[in-house]
Amino acid sequence: MAKLNVTIPANEVVIEGATYRKVDRAAAAGDVVKITEEDAHDSGALTFDAFYRVERMDSAHDPQIIDNYGDEMDLCGWEFEVYEKVSEPVRRLTVGDYVKVTDDKTSWGHTREGVTVGEIREIVFVDSSDCPFRAERLDGTGRVWFREDALVLATEAEVAEAKRKIAQTSDPRSQFAKGDKVRLVSGGGDHPLYGCPNGKVYEVKDPYTTMHSGTRVKITRTDGVGIGFALPSEIVKLTAEEIEALDRIPVGSYVRVLTDEKDLPKDTIGKVTVDDKDSRPYRVEPLVGRDWDWYRKDQLEVLTEAEAEQAAEVAKWAAIGRKVNEYKAGDIVKYVKATIPHGLNEHVGITTEISSVKDWGNPIRLVKPSYISSSVDTWTRVESLELIVPVESRFDRSKPKGGAA
Repeated sequence: MAKLNVTIPANEVVIEGATYRKVDRAAAAGDVVKITEEDAHDSGALTFDAFYRVERMDSAHDPQIIDNYGDEMDLCGWEFEVYEKVSEPVRRLTVGDYVKVTDDKTSWGHTREGVTVGEIREIVFVDSSDCPFRAERLDGTGRVWFREDALVLATEAEVAEAKRKIAQTSDPRSQFAKGDKVRLVSGGGDHPLYGCPNGKVYEVKDPYTTMHSGTRVKITRTDGVGIGFALPSEIVKLTAEEIEALDRIPVGSYVRVLTDEKDLPKDTIGKVTVDDKDSRPYRVEPLVGRDWDWYRKDQLEVLTEAEAEQAAEVAKWAAIGRKVNEYKAGDIVKYVKATIPHGLNEHVGITTEISSVKDWGNPIRLVKPSYISSSVDTWTRVESLELIVPVESRFDRSKPKGGAA
């Protein structure tokens, strides 16, 4: 066989399992030094060619070591070589270590029964054989002997995830994590979920809260109002698609336009009728008028349900050129709510005409049909009325009578 050229790394040493390499620089704390001073032969404190760890550097930047007598010694004036650490010692697996299986084969190449590559186990026994590690699953079952090259030390994250999966069978709360978006499907409105209606989306704040006997998940409304404690069976995690939809304005939402850049004037109240997921995805149609345009999310303000109802009411009256609850003589209305005293209290739901309007008290006077015998007058609050036909739209009236409320 041809001669092999072999390079022996004479500039490296292994100390306590860690590798150190010779360097051409001043010493620093943590380095080791090799004493090359000939005078060391005659010194009991130091040994020639021996290695010492630099414990610290003094104010003059001289290395301080622990000598053969156990005392601190200044190496100022002594000759030495400097070695820096280049690798940590390799720690052998031991009892109590959590390990990940990297090979499910036996020494003969057969697949081990009950062993899965990637699973996390705990070492429970170590000996000096060819298969020195006996490891079991985290639930305490399936003890098997493993070769050293079939296992690696598991990371903290891998162990935590494996324990979470094990715990899921005993604690259903483990399926939830802090920050998860969930929907409350039952139990809303009752203790301990006051202020948390069913159907709303919530965020998990503490899946393992100890409150309420340690069986519930602490949740909070995504709008920041309302905290509750739900059983795992009362909440469901949102899908990725549902979470993405949370960041979008739902079709059918009432919005206020925040810009004058488009066809609709600023502060127009409208309704989102289309979301095409484009750069300007939201088509907004005003509550009053026939125009429309496309907008980005930042160009719109989503209204609350109360604001939307108010906006719709304003739009309904504005469509006939009036303010909210601006009734006129000649309007056809429905009497929807009894007041005391009132001549039509026995006939709630009746449709009649406004005979006159004043600007104080109960401002609306209704026509009392001839078949009603009550002697009580019919002055009415606006809250008791519902507009059916404005006088301007009546074909049987060419000119309205009376003033406005």
